[in-house]
Amino acid sequence: MNVFEKRMEDYWIERPESIWTFLGDPKEADAMPNEHKDQIHFLSEEGDKIIGKLIDNSRMLFGEGWEEIDGIRVPFNREYFNTFYKYETTIYSKDLKKWLYERGIPFSKYVFLYGDDSAMLTWKMVIKYCESIFHAHDLIIIDTSLEWALFYIHDGSIYFGKDVIFDRDKHGEQVYKINQIIEDAREKSEKENLM
Repeated sequence: MNVFEKRMEDYWIERPESIWTFLGDPKEADAMPNEHKDQIHFLSEEGDKIIGKLIDNSRMLFGEGWEEIDGIRVPFNREYFNTFYKYETTIYSKDLKKWLYERGIPFSKYVFLYGDDSAMLTWKMVIKYCESIFHAHDLIIIDTSLEWALFYIHDGSIYFGKDVIFDRDKHGEQVYKINQIIEDAREKSEKENLM
C-alpha cells in the first residue's frame, strides 16, 4: 500500500449490518472466506467524502454531459484520458471477469469503489465479486495514481479510461487540490494517532 492507501485505513468501518451491499445480502457476505474479507474494507462517510473530493478535483469526469469519442459516448473528460473502452454487461455476463482482468491492473492493487457502498478493496476482489458489484448502482473505481478509472452505469454499461494526457502544469490548481486532500487525510490521521 502507498501512503494515501495506508492513511485511508483510518476510515475503514465494519460491513454495514443487516443491509444488502455490493457483496450481496448479509448471509452471503458473512459466508465469504476470511481471505476475501481481509481484502475488502468499507469506508466511513468521511472516507467516502475524501474519495469523492479526489475524483471531483482530478477533472477526469465530465460534470454535465458525456462526449462521443471514437464512436463511444464516455463519461470521461477527453482532456484527461486518451484511451477508452466500453463493455456491456448483464447479470449473466460470462466474460466480464476476463474483460476486467485484461485491463492489466495487478490483483494485489488496492482500489477505491465510490458509490452507494464506498470501499477500499483489491482489484482481485473486484474481479471475484464483479457480478454483484456491477449489478444495480452507479459507481466509479479508481486507484490513487488516477492513471485510470472505471465508471459503471446501472444499465449495464462499463466504461474504462486510461493513458492520462491531462496537462498537470496547465491545471496546477486541481493538482494542488488533489495533493491537499491527500495531505489533509494524512494530517488528520497523524493527529488522531497522537491522541
